[in-house]
Amino acid sequence: MKKFIIKITKLFMIAGITLSSLSACMNVPSIEKSSPLLGAYLQGSDLLESDFMAADSIEFNLSETLKPSLEFVETLDFSWFEESVHWTISTANALLDFETPDVSLPTVHLPNLEFPEIKLSKIALPDVSLQDINLLGSVWAMTESTEVREPQSDNNESFLSKKNLVKSNMMDTDVSGIDLSGKDLSGADLRGADLSNANLTGANLSGAHLWQAKLRKVALRDTDLSGMDFSEMDLSGADLRGVNLSRANLWGAKLYRTNLTGANLSGARFSNADLSQSELTGADLSNAELYNTQLMGANLSEANLAGADLQKAQLTNTNLYRANLTSAWLASAQLQGANLSQANLFKSTLNSANLQDADLSQANLMEASLIKANLQDVDLQDADLNKTILFKASVSKAALIEAQLCLTSLPDYTMHSRDCDRT
Repeated sequence: MKKFIIKITKLFMIAGITLSSLSACMNVPSIEKSSPLLGAYLQGSDLLESDFMAADSIEFNLSETLKPSLEFVETLDFSWFEESVHWTISTANALLDFETPDVSLPTVHLPNLEFPEIKLSKIALPDVSLQDINLLGSVWAMTESTEVREPQSDNNESFLSKKNLVKSNMMDTDVSGIDLSGKDLSGADLRGADLSNANLTGANLSGAHLWQAKLRKVALRDTDLSGMDFSEMDLSGADLRGVNLSRANLWGAKLYRTNLTGANLSGARFSNADLSQSELTGADLSNAELYNTQLMGANLSEANLAGADLQKAQLTNTNLYRANLTSAWLASAQLQGANLSQANLFKSTLNSANLQDADLSQANLMEASLIKANLQDVDLQDADLNKTILFKASVSKAALIEAQLCLTSLPDYTMHSRDCDRT
């Protein structure tokens, strides 16, 4: 506890020295514009009552000028605290919970300072470099600055990539293209934030608020987003490989050409969503709600769709090779030209589904219901139709010749058991 108080006290002294020096630079006689300061070396100079605001450049770096004072604070001996002062946790909390005065810091560099719990709602921050400042819990939403520049470096990394952003307020903030992979953003307020092209791979977003955030082409690989609400949001082109979206709400969301390879989407709600041409190889969509979902041209090979609701889903030219559709609901689904080769459709419901030109070779259709289904020009070679119901289905005799029939209910209400000895 004592070490913590010493650290905080030093922090306040450093902050006081810095803010006092900065304030002093703005209340003195002006240096005429004819007095160039470009390239000037101010280390160790006394800048009290100097005004640089009208000079050639208002961009200066005080980190070296303040260095002796800062180093002095770091060497202070606070051992007397032990005998003279009784510090409590409540006192420490009170020290941390303060609000900075109305200060304007034009183009000032403040490297390696920490300001935990500072409210920035009344500070003007035009073109400020916040390199290595800890902004845990800080509020940015009401600052006067429309843009906070990242520190210049060879790799041009964003200043946010090194910050603790737990419960941070980044509402309506533009962080597009920033690398936040592995960051702890738990509880962060990202409502309306622009995260397009940002890298959030492996980030902790538990409890984060992402309503109406812009997520086009965002990288959220291996991120836990279970139970979160993405309804009607645009995640087109996003990298969601291995993501956990179980029980998430993606009703009406745009996921055009999104990569969801190996993602956990079990129990997720995708009704009326657009997943056209998306990559879902090996994804778990068991018991997912995909009513009237757009999946044209998507790749669902080896995906788990057991128990999924795909009624009226648009699956034209979709790849469902070796997909698990056990007990899935596909009534009135559009499956023209779909690849269902070796797919498992055991006990699935395909009543009134359109399967014209679909590939069902070697598919398992045991006990499936295809009442009034369109099976014109379908490939049923070696498909298992054991106890399959085909009442009023449109299917050619030629197609049925290549299938395995056992206790199969044919379109004319007759039952065929031609191949029961083979099953």
